[in-house]
Amino acid sequence: MDKSCRLSRLDWLLLCAITVLYSLFALHDLGSRVAPENAMTLGPDCGYCFVFSESPSAMCWFDGPQPDPRQDPAVTVRYSSLDDLQNYFHQQEISFGKVFTWQSVSLPQWDMQGDKLVITLSFDREVPVKELVFVDENGSRILPENIEFYPGLFDEQETLPRWLGFRNGMYFDEIYHARSAYELLNGLYCYENTHPPLGKLLIGLGILIFGMNPFGWRIVGTLFGIAMCPVMYVFCKRMTRSTPLSTLGCWLLAFDFMHFVQTRIATIDVYITFFVMAMYLFMYEYVFLTQKDKPFKESLRPLFFCGLAMGLGIACKWTGVYAGAGLAVIFFASLLRQRSPGESAAEYRRRAWRTMGLCVVFFVVVPAVIYTLSYLPFEDGSNHSVLRKMLENQFDMFAYHTNEQRAHRFASRWYEWPIMVRPIWYFADIITGAEGSGGLRENISAFGNPAVWWLGIPAAVYMVFRALVRKDRTAAFLLVGYCAQYLPWSLISRPTFIYHYFPSVPFVVLMLAHSLSCWKDRLSRRGLMAVCIGYGAVVFGLFLLFYPVLAGQAVDAAFITEKLRWLDSWVLTLE
Repeated sequence: MDKSCRLSRLDWLLLCAITVLYSLFALHDLGSRVAPENAMTLGPDCGYCFVFSESPSAMCWFDGPQPDPRQDPAVTVRYSSLDDLQNYFHQQEISFGKVFTWQSVSLPQWDMQGDKLVITLSFDREVPVKELVFVDENGSRILPENIEFYPGLFDEQETLPRWLGFRNGMYFDEIYHARSAYELLNGLYCYENTHPPLGKLLIGLGILIFGMNPFGWRIVGTLFGIAMCPVMYVFCKRMTRSTPLSTLGCWLLAFDFMHFVQTRIATIDVYITFFVMAMYLFMYEYVFLTQKDKPFKESLRPLFFCGLAMGLGIACKWTGVYAGAGLAVIFFASLLRQRSPGESAAEYRRRAWRTMGLCVVFFVVVPAVIYTLSYLPFEDGSNHSVLRKMLENQFDMFAYHTNEQRAHRFASRWYEWPIMVRPIWYFADIITGAEGSGGLRENISAFGNPAVWWLGIPAAVYMVFRALVRKDRTAAFLLVGYCAQYLPWSLISRPTFIYHYFPSVPFVVLMLAHSLSCWKDRLSRRGLMAVCIGYGAVVFGLFLLFYPVLAGQAVDAAFITEKLRWLDSWVLTLE
């Protein structure tokens, strides 16, 4: 490998500095490490009575895993006096179906007048409840007088947070992916079975280490997001052979909004994006850096790791197949160009067939084994073998993704993603002020950094020019990778969302870096540094400006609507 492709001491210093800086943002306020651990199963056989000498104003609860996640348990809350338990003077219906998340419901206030209030809960099926907390109008906890009859239900009262929100519970698709991670770890029926298991198993790794709490189910994805920074730096260094451009490429990815938001939520998109980056990095090394200066066996090493990354990616999400199609195009195009001067046709054919034979192992056998093994902990309610469960789940997944047509307010079409017509709104909460008024808001939305995504559009057009007119192989490589991840969505009829563009974002960054690389000879070293520093400053400035609506930080509602809503279609807070 050319020495100019390798990382120097300065490269390592810059890479570490960016990674550490990004880590400070990524790990800050990621989520609580405290959540109820013990559970008591409440069932339909009897009512559960709690005796109070003062009337609580609200009831809070933290659900555990549901025995039958396909049903949403209805709960009836009844109120009576201790003297007359059979006559209920009030009752209301609530739902206990949102797992691993604190929920609350307001309770009517009653004038006790010296009597005892009895609140009775009755369930339509079994529900494991990890903690039940009653509070007064000031938020102070009120314990029932008969808690000795309910071990495990009132033993972790201190885990109730002051504010209920994303920091102490699940939001958006965490209710599917993080929940199924817990179920995979504990041999339970897998509620979310519309994606392969590996991504959820990676989420489960954090749960094993840190427990079933928001920090635990988010940390591994965040670490993968942090790891994307060095992968991008190395990729840019291999491609541009420039320290300033490698630094810029790493910086652009680090402070892209989508990268930040999607790696802090416990969904599987971070894992497929990481493995797509890895597989294309290894393919780039094979095509451009190893074939001419390495022995045959050693030159195949990047192909093996490329196939390994592809297998891991597909075992996280089917969209890894899109990346595999792009890799196949690049591989066979490269194979046609591999015949070196002085090599006979027979020698070339023999080497090509050997390479393709080994690629069957690397890109078919290895991914198939990884994919099947990921189903070892998968439970679908049957006693079938792992292989049969895996095969049957493929039909279930295909049927779901083919037939899913439910409308969604934040759905958007593939051609809207690069211009960010409709960000997807993950979380919203009112801290102060009534809805529709001023006050503080906490919001989390996923979309791109305008300085990255909008400039990525002309960069993609420039790559088309470079590939077709200038016969630029690197531009062609990046276009194939970008189109393989992006264009298949044009054929999808089900509702799609802007976060589906996330695996394409690394290619947007690489196209920007390569565009500047093509122009660097026309700039002085000082000019190139000025461009990189100025562009990087704009990207970071926008990240800081939009940070509150990316990280759920409390900010004035007027600031969001007046300063951050650049397009009328952007919904970033409650209005």
